Amino acid sequence: MFGFISNWFGKEEVTKTPKYDPGFDKPTQKPVETSVEEQHDSNQQQGTYSPYSLPPDSGIDSAQHVEMRRKIGQASLENCSVLEGMLAHCIKNGSFKDKRVRGCDWLREHFYSCLKEQRHALTELGYALPGNSPKRDFKIRSLADRLAQEREKEADEGN
Repeated sequence: MFGFISNWFGKEEVTKTPKYDPGFDKPTQKPVETSVEEQHDSNQQQGTYSPYSLPPDSGIDSAQHVEMRRKIGQASLENCSVLEGMLAHCIKNGSFKDKRVRGCDWLREHFYSCLKEQRHALTELGYALPGNSPKRDFKIRSLADRLAQEREKEADEGN
């Protein structure tokens, strides 16, 4: 391998140490002067920023948010359970062409898009928010379930 590198670059370029140019790393623009308050605000924002955090005015703490996301995921999986069963049946008992060649990909696409639609619909409709009553959550879930049933009909027609 060393022979390949020396043939490519030349023997003297490979064996000599690289030169360091201290002027190469200097920034071309000087930083803009900021006030002490702006520096404090930016330091505070950088220290507390998290891409998964909630906005401060949402009224939900992180434990409630995690529980809400868990309930949404569980409800979306239950609403798409028929498609999940169809996918499992295709993988276990499908024809050679469906299992090996296509990998039941058309059913897998329906299943994952159903999950995505369910999570989006349940989130947008406000499922499992801390102030919701069980009756309201049930109505939201049944509305989202109708979307899943339409998705199942499309999957049956594709079979």
